[in-house]
Amino acid sequence: MSLPVPAAEALGPFGGPGQIAEDLGRVAFVAALGTTGVIERIQYRLREKEAKTWWASNSRDVLNAAAFGVLWIASGMIGFPGPLCLLISATVLVLLNVLQAEIERTRHATILSVTVAVLLGLPVAIVPRAVDAALREAVTFLFR
Repeated sequence: MSLPVPAAEALGPFGGPGQIAEDLGRVAFVAALGTTGVIERIQYRLREKEAKTWWASNSRDVLNAAAFGVLWIASGMIGFPGPLCLLISATVLVLLNVLQAEIERTRHATILSVTVAVLLGLPVAIVPRAVDAALREAVTFLFR
């Protein structure tokens, strides 16, 4: 009889092909965060057109999928395993999406959206191993 694999181990190892690839991933992740901030502003503006045009809702879905994809790829380049890429990408997108209504009320909404996106995800780029360890602890706590 085999013993179950602990939840944190089931996520897969952190790491990639080397330090240069990880550093490029960090830069790519920060760029992806900025891109996501812009994409979220565009998709928020499309909400107003949803009732009038059929394509606005579908366009919002495509924009969210694109933002999710660039975050996933960039976090994977840093060295996060797939399940943690999913968690990181979804968390950044959901939090940024929730904040868009408040961001909309500001004078420079797009700049603020990019700034908030970068601040939300910056720990992933600066201290990825600490983020990896914290997420594994959370998964272990939740799925014992």
